[in-house]
Amino acid sequence: MRKNIKNFVETENQTSCNSTGYCALNPTIEIIEELFLNEIRQISYYITKFSNSEIYDDAILSQLITSLAEDVFATQPHESDVLDKLRGLVSLRNSVKKQYEDFCKNSMQGCETVNFIFEPDLTWSYVSCIENAAKYIYVRNKTFTLQQLRYFELITLLSKVASQTIFKIKAYEPEFSSYDFKLLKFFSATALFYETPAKIKKKIMQFAQDIYEIRKYYLNLLTKYYGKRISANIRTSLLAGKSLLVAGSNLKELEDILNACADTDINVYTNGELYIAHTYEKFAKYKNLKGHISSGLTNYDFSNFEGVVFVTKFMSHKIDQLYQGIIFTSSDIISKGMLKVKDNNFSDIFEAIAKHNEAKAKTPQTFESIELAQNNVDELFSESKNQVAVFIGKTKSSDLVDEIDNKKIINIEYQSDSDLFYKVVEKSRETKIPLVLFSSRCSPRVIADIVSILNEKTVQEVYMVKCQTSSVNPHVVECLRDEFGVKIIE
Repeated sequence: MRKNIKNFVETENQTSCNSTGYCALNPTIEIIEELFLNEIRQISYYITKFSNSEIYDDAILSQLITSLAEDVFATQPHESDVLDKLRGLVSLRNSVKKQYEDFCKNSMQGCETVNFIFEPDLTWSYVSCIENAAKYIYVRNKTFTLQQLRYFELITLLSKVASQTIFKIKAYEPEFSSYDFKLLKFFSATALFYETPAKIKKKIMQFAQDIYEIRKYYLNLLTKYYGKRISANIRTSLLAGKSLLVAGSNLKELEDILNACADTDINVYTNGELYIAHTYEKFAKYKNLKGHISSGLTNYDFSNFEGVVFVTKFMSHKIDQLYQGIIFTSSDIISKGMLKVKDNNFSDIFEAIAKHNEAKAKTPQTFESIELAQNNVDELFSESKNQVAVFIGKTKSSDLVDEIDNKKIINIEYQSDSDLFYKVVEKSRETKIPLVLFSSRCSPRVIADIVSILNEKTVQEVYMVKCQTSSVNPHVVECLRDEFGVKIIE
């Protein structure tokens, strides 16, 4: 069957990474993110070492989840933003480390502090921080074995995906905290790398079930909150008038800004991953939501949009400075030339839209249909089938494809049909009919979903496209291939 999936490989947004594994447009961004991760893994280690200790509370756990979730998506961040966030994390790390050491001393327990860490001197300049962190990362990576480094990168990726999902859940259910401690304890495994590869792999496989439950909970929550999924005919061209482009992946922020402009004549368009909003009943009721503008090239979209741009948290692509225009964002770290939005105060955005030239209507108007896969999962798992093949990607031509070698095949267009993925897995559990999975997508969330089902007894084989993207380190793909038996499609 493998020969039949050559044409299924998706090459969009693929690029080469350099020899160190950095995959951002600018390695400086990887260094900045590692500065933050270095502090978060230390804090996570100290506060989760003893679950009955009193050196943390729910607020600290939530703060760490938020910090772990945040990405730096632009290549020229404000230096003050970087240093402010770094200072806050260093202060918290020093505080919990002291409490941890005091706890160990008072309890007469032998305690181990984090090894091989980088402790920035906050009297350093921004440039000095970057230069010294780069040296630390280089030495650290040389100290690890290749196998350790691959596990290290996979744990980091899975932790970030889980933290971003939990952060989004908290936007709807602020008290949701079932997985905060578990997640931070899992991430803290990157703070001490003395354990054997077998133990590290075991931790990943144990956390895989948590990832599955977190991701499924979030998708079910969206359905609960926004109504059932619907097929949609989406406008992909501009209308005349005041225009706002909302990019990123945070549906709650999109909802918030739509509510804020409900009584205005602003035409709102989604960009990138937010096209999924058009497939929920609730969003179909917002009169200001007019369509989706996305070429697949973020820089192009931002530069050519005739209006104002708002980027929500968790932009999935790194972007460089080849854009122009008025761009706002709610991210903690903003790029030079951008403006920050705090606490859902969109007044500056609306003021900028009022001053901006209105868009001219594109003629003729163009539309694109999203046809959701039907929920006829039962048909896939009839008793006469000895295997079900699941294709994850963007090439869905129909919901259910012809049988091949007595295998029923379903195409799941990620991410508009991503909730169907979990229904298929649940049905496979119920019927004991095995699955073989093929993925033409390579993104952190897809990889997290793949890892989340590697424990499933009914999952027989997993194939994934070979990828070197701006968001996935090659070590992650190599780890999946060499340590978890995922077959990489060359």
